[in-house]
Amino acid sequence: MSARRCYIVYDSDVATKPRVKQAERRLASALIKIGNEAYSVLLPQTPGGQKQGADDFLKAKGNAAFSKLVKAATLVAPAEPLRGQIRLVVLRGSDVEMEPTEFLWKPYIPKSKLLGIKGDPGGGKTTLLLTIAATFSRGCVPDSSDKCEPLNTLYFSNENDPESQVLPRFIAAGGDVDRLFIVSGAIDEDGMPRSFSLADTGPLEDQIREWKIGLAIFDPLQSYLGPKVDMHRANETRPILDGLTAVAKRTGATMIIVRHMAKNTSGRSTNSGLGSVDIIGAIRSELLVGKSPDEPGHWAMIHDKTNVGRAGDSLRFAIVTEVLKSKKGQDIETAKLEWRGKSDLTSADLRAPEGAKDKNLPERARQWLLAALSKGPRLATQLFDDWAAESGQNPQTAERTLQNASKALRLAKNKGGNGKHGPMMWQLPPVKKFAAGYVAKEGPDSDGDVRGGPS
Repeated sequence: MSARRCYIVYDSDVATKPRVKQAERRLASALIKIGNEAYSVLLPQTPGGQKQGADDFLKAKGNAAFSKLVKAATLVAPAEPLRGQIRLVVLRGSDVEMEPTEFLWKPYIPKSKLLGIKGDPGGGKTTLLLTIAATFSRGCVPDSSDKCEPLNTLYFSNENDPESQVLPRFIAAGGDVDRLFIVSGAIDEDGMPRSFSLADTGPLEDQIREWKIGLAIFDPLQSYLGPKVDMHRANETRPILDGLTAVAKRTGATMIIVRHMAKNTSGRSTNSGLGSVDIIGAIRSELLVGKSPDEPGHWAMIHDKTNVGRAGDSLRFAIVTEVLKSKKGQDIETAKLEWRGKSDLTSADLRAPEGAKDKNLPERARQWLLAALSKGPRLATQLFDDWAAESGQNPQTAERTLQNASKALRLAKNKGGNGKHGPMMWQLPPVKKFAAGYVAKEGPDSDGDVRGGPS
């Protein structure tokens, strides 16, 4: 549930008095305890210095002038700080009500969270995002028969032209154009053009509430960090992303930031996006998008990181050409995404140079299992995790690869001696049941277990 904004307005003649400010902070504390945020609206003094309340100001200046004061409202500290110190805002565990994570598209896109999508230029990121937005606009869930409430999308992009790239792809995906809101720029109070950055959380939140936005996309992130923010510095990017997370929580809108891949593709896949490693720390779920290094027409969406549940399967898609008609009857060629079921591509595949896909992965998995089990039985879940780290596959794909390898090796599986409720254990089979093409090493090892290897 998103926090509500509550506005406190004192009469102009008392608003700045110390005792009133102290009472304001105590009121803010009470509001925070029940899930709200408190903001202080400061009424200006009248020319003659007379007392002025909210009703007086509205009568004299009108709603528009009062709305400006509300927009300039400041967040109230929840308690009066001690002299020279700060006071922590603490929630007792017994006062916190547990809530399940809501999803727009389970398990890939949790609701009201900060998410990420990354990939190389031309890897299908924008086409995927606009397909997702178009599907939600129809009240449908991507690659599923599930239904949802139709969503409005606020789309920020300095890279993609609205007329020739954004709108055609959205329409090709069957989107409801009345539910797509494309940000073309920003203006100041005098109507002059200015840049927008993610530090402008007030105007962003206003637009999300005004247009009832359910999904906001920033493509790419670096275009909206502002000129003074270095995306490779955690102390500069984290406050920006924390502010975006707070807007998502208050409004219920899901935020998606788009990143390109870093030039150095070594190391863990989760750290392969451009910018500070702390960016991935702020993101609740991130998708890696790209195409097969050696199979034309095979794109994949890989669930590269999640901390709100188990990662989803890697999904395959193709990008085809669709021809649309403009209002003037002109032919407009655009990209269209078509889902093609599950993909066996891994994050390592998408990050590999062209032609570098590991065609020997099944055999590598069998050899790895033989080595891993050479000293005795192992927990299956631990094997899955270790293989995922070794191979670079996501957890679901890693488990599927090892399950196939275990069948090929005819591994022995049992519940660890605890009946049907015990943890699943894997071990090498007796020699007489060993898979064709594999034989036991000469004799057992020092622990008495049979070792296996290729014949």
